[in-house]
Amino acid sequence: MIKLTIAKKLLTTYLLMALLTIMVGAYALFSLQHLNDLAYSIVKKDFLIIYHARQLIDNLLAQERSEKKFIILRDTALEELFWSRSKAVKDGIRKLFRRWTFPALPSCSPGSRCSTMTATLFSGARLRS
Repeated sequence: MIKLTIAKKLLTTYLLMALLTIMVGAYALFSLQHLNDLAYSIVKKDFLIIYHARQLIDNLLAQERSEKKFIILRDTALEELFWSRSKAVKDGIRKLFRRWTFPALPSCSPGSRCSTMTATLFSGARLRS
């Protein structure tokens, strides 16, 4: 059996504590790196989606205001404004779907219900006078 003096026992204990401290520090650094990657992903992807979604909402509200004004005033300039806003909304939707994938949404195949809804959305039926 190995005889350990008090000095050797203290040295062994301090070395084990130093090793444990290094391991905890390395784990903390790896965890912080993962958190940093997650924050970068949120800033680069999710904030852009929110920004474009807000632009879409603004365009939809402006389109709705133009529609209400047109119904009351029957001004052709308001109709043209409505259609330009409609085009901006459609372009924004296309930009979102082209740039990002949304796993929660069903994939659209030809003849499916979502392709019919998409065709309706992008058909651009004219306002009735």
